[in-house]
Order: sequence, then C-alpha cells, then structure tokens
Amino acid sequence: MAQQPVSDDKGAAEIPAAPKMVMWTIYDHPKDFPELFVVRPFIIDGGNVRPMTLCITGETLEEVRRYLIPYQLTCIPRQEGDDPCIVETWF
Repeated sequence: MAQQPVSDDKGAAEIPAAPKMVMWTIYDHPKDFPELFVVRPFIIDGGNVRPMTLCITGETLEEVRRYLIPYQLTCIPRQEGDDPCIVETWF
C-alpha cells in the first residue's frame, strides 16, 4: 500500500520518508577478486548508502548480469568519475 502525505493541524502536507532501495553495482575484476566480475548490492536509505555483505561473482559480464535481468531493473552505465573498474549500476 502506498504511503499517503500526512497533514499537520494547519493542513500542510509532509511527505513521508522514501522507502529503502537497493542498487547493484557490477565491477570488472576489482582488486579483491582480480579474476572475476563482481556484483555488489548497496542499500540506499534516505541520504545514506551502505554496502551489503553479499556479493555475486562470475567469469563474464553476461554471467553476472543474468542475476539482475530477471528483476526488470534499470541499467545505468558507468559515469565519469566512477572507479575505473565499475562497469554499470542497476536500480
């Protein structure tokens, strides 16, 4: 059920806090897994981004993408200023 704006006693609406969201970042052979592609999830909670302890590994980019594609996520390509081993991020 979607959250509704809450009104104070003067009729002004407050927007409820956004729910937590998970982003999944794919890395190309990072230092801690130099032989593999790695997917790492991060929890976005308000203005905070926290890594989760889970990681998914695979020998190819296509192999690790298979874990994300069934969930109908949106892929965001690597952005200027990202760590060079970041391939893309999925939301």
